[in-house]
Amino acid sequence: MSGPALNTNGVSASDRLIEHRDTDDNIEPLASPHVTQGRIILGDFSVNQWSLTSSHLRKLDTFTQLLNNSAGYEVLSIEGRASNTGPESSDNTLPNRGGPGNVELSRLRAEAVVQYLNDRHYLSGFTPLINAFGSSSPLVLSNGEVDGNRSVVIYYTLVTELPYQMLPNLEPPQSILSRDWGITITKSISAGRLGGTQIACGQLKNLQSNSVYKFMISEVGVTVGLPINASIGAVSYTPFTTLQPINALRFNVSNCRLSSFSYPLVGVSISKLIINFRHLVRDEIITNIGVSIGIDAGIFSGLVGRLYLDVEDRRRAQTELRNYNRQVHEFNRQQRERNDFNRSARDYNRNRGL
Repeated sequence: MSGPALNTNGVSASDRLIEHRDTDDNIEPLASPHVTQGRIILGDFSVNQWSLTSSHLRKLDTFTQLLNNSAGYEVLSIEGRASNTGPESSDNTLPNRGGPGNVELSRLRAEAVVQYLNDRHYLSGFTPLINAFGSSSPLVLSNGEVDGNRSVVIYYTLVTELPYQMLPNLEPPQSILSRDWGITITKSISAGRLGGTQIACGQLKNLQSNSVYKFMISEVGVTVGLPINASIGAVSYTPFTTLQPINALRFNVSNCRLSSFSYPLVGVSISKLIINFRHLVRDEIITNIGVSIGIDAGIFSGLVGRLYLDVEDRRRAQTELRNYNRQVHEFNRQQRERNDFNRSARDYNRNRGL
């Protein structure tokens, strides 16, 4: 069973490993751009003994510091060996030897290494694969010389340096600002002769977020014809486009002009309403608002008017805009951090040839 999982941040160890080379040093790393493989040799165990010497402990301390300071590691296996001065099997131990056979002695030496690493809490709780070879599989160094065995060898894979991965751009928050809107007038009433007043009620719809906002338009103007004219029952919905992407709050208390025309039709008349949002919409909005009831056909031409959003809908629009602005601010902050990180990562990787 292997030790702590190898963390390569997406770098495949099998793609990075190269054939290792042995040296006389206690730790033998493998040259590789990001991942190395090596082994540490603990030799010169006393005959028929498995206790670790002070030299072994120093090497293990250096080895564990190397692991703990790395970007990731994996202890592949620990191999124990013994010299051929005694029998291989414990069952055939000679009376004058006073100890285990070579295979058992090899296992005890490897377990002593594991026990030390656990006791010192360098690699607490790990249970690597242990191979006990006895004297049947001598340790061969790179110069071809056969070592005297009485050794433990630790094989490991080490992540020495990783290229920084570029962070992807964040998805911006879905905008509540829109240029595409729709308007429906549900009812209107105008009154007066010469000087008059008109009030219209309806709904605005943000075609991007599908949010609907109720409103009222109040305007003073000039009336020709009817002293009183009322229209009820919307019969049409009219889309329109604003000059810039806006939130519904831009319509609140905005200047607008209303003009209405009523055409007599057998005691009643059909009314048409023209709305002009100054500075918000380039073209006039023309909508049929339904059946108009009045004494005679009339014309109302607005002079000064304002649109007022419903109180609850206005508060909802304020909350939507506040939350959206907060999300945009956080998005911009995180994006700046990612841009700074990616810039530093490119420089880091470029300077190290990664």
